[in-house]
Amino acid sequence: EIRGILGEGGMGMVYTARQTSIDREIALKMIKPKMAQNRDVQTVFLAEAAVTGELEHPNIIPIYELGIQENGVLFYSMRKAIGVEWKSVIGKKNQEENIEILMKVSDAVAFAHSKGIVHRDLKPENVMLGEFGEVLVMAWGLAASVIDGAKIGRITEANAAGGTPAYMAPEMCTGQVDLIGFQSDVYLLGAILYEIVTGKRPHYAKNMMDLLYNIATNKIEPTEQKGELVTIALKAMSAHPKDRHPSVKDLQKAVRDTLKHNESIALATTAQKDLDKAKETGNYDLYAQALFGYQEAVRLWGGNQAAVEGVTQTRMDYARRAIAKEDLDLAASLASPLKSEYP
Repeated sequence: EIRGILGEGGMGMVYTARQTSIDREIALKMIKPKMAQNRDVQTVFLAEAAVTGELEHPNIIPIYELGIQENGVLFYSMRKAIGVEWKSVIGKKNQEENIEILMKVSDAVAFAHSKGIVHRDLKPENVMLGEFGEVLVMAWGLAASVIDGAKIGRITEANAAGGTPAYMAPEMCTGQVDLIGFQSDVYLLGAILYEIVTGKRPHYAKNMMDLLYNIATNKIEPTEQKGELVTIALKAMSAHPKDRHPSVKDLQKAVRDTLKHNESIALATTAQKDLDKAKETGNYDLYAQALFGYQEAVRLWGGNQAAVEGVTQTRMDYARRAIAKEDLDLAASLASPLKSEYP
């Protein structure tokens, strides 16, 4: 039972409906009547249903049924996702929240890759955020296979070119079949990361011809933003696929490592402030707080040299203060790890 319109795309309509057999609310997608008999549209629609049905993953919306109406219009039913497009809130969320969403999107894409399927149209518009933390990757209509035997066809010269220009990888613009693959999705994820960090979509021009040229030559919108996340995004958006992260999981690891680095640096900065206050006041609690902060910073990122040196410096200053107060047992426990370096 169709209840009302939920949304509209280029080739299809999405309705909210009730599945009477088990009395539940669902979403129903069908081809628009004026395109219902178009064979190319039908092929894309069926491919989207087949791909989504194949990919059972928490971050991919499940398909319930595929069918055809008496008037010949194809439809499929799926879980009704209540929420908003990521695009509409990406500017309102902080960087940490957006990266958390990106990591869940990446989980879904990595799963698709394990089945030999590339999405080819990843962007915030195609991600639905649910009311209870759900992150759902939608719009698999451009998905294609890079292996034989999949439920959808392989990428060919006829269908190679495609995607959304603002995010598109060079090979997707020029239709280079031999270059389109998993690294093309890596590019798109890097493009979303670039937007999260800089607030800019990677490709822009005042007219379509200039935009396509910018994509083909991999001209990225410049930014004054610096840091590891920008570097990661730019690597993911390298002009040639071989220069990008080898896989989605490698991209995820690079991002997560960077987040640890940033947290480690923040902890070390706070610890230094506590140490400075401790030196002024001689307060044992501040010394202990500084030592704990530096140790946590090192635990998160062993390469944080400032934190490594901070642990040593804090132990030495804390021990000296304890000696001055004749708290020799405390001083000994603090100095013990330093014995080999500072006998």
